[in-house]
Formats: sequence, C-alpha cells, structure tokens
Amino acid sequence: VSHQEDDLSVLCNSPPSNGTLIVSPRNGSALATLFHLSSAAWTDTDGDVISSLWFTYDSSADDSIGIGHTFAIVSSANTSTTLPGPA
Repeated sequence: VSHQEDDLSVLCNSPPSNGTLIVSPRNGSALATLFHLSSAAWTDTDGDVISSLWFTYDSSADDSIGIGHTFAIVSSANTSTTLPGPA
C-alpha cells in the first residue's frame, strides 16, 4: 500500500466593499409592496473583477431566498421584487 500526500493552498478573496445599496420604499408589506433594490460602486480590494452580484432575502428561520442577481463583469446591479410571505 502506498500513501501519497499533496499540499493544497486556498486563497480566500475579500468580499466587495465601498458600494451602496438603496432600497425603495423603505417600508412595506410582504407579497404586496414592490421593492426596488439598486446597488452601485462596489469594488474588490484584492483587485479581482466582480463577476456577479446577488440580492437575497434572509428570513428569521435562517433561510436565504435569491430575489435577484446578475452575471457579468459588474460593479452595479438593480432588481425589483416583492418579498415572500410567512412560511
């Protein structure tokens, strides 16, 4: 029986920073209010290209629901959505 060992280096990238997120309106009701989310000016401090931005809704039950995303070389993204109701 032979044994082989390998080394693996993993580099973790820092999250994007310095951007803004604007939500309009600031208050509303799940399933009824159309919320507009607009993000802009995100940068990667490691110098990498930002290849996607995701908008998610995180509930108190530790569930994460995707509500919008973009796949492109981006620093800005927009989406509009109603939020899910109680489970």
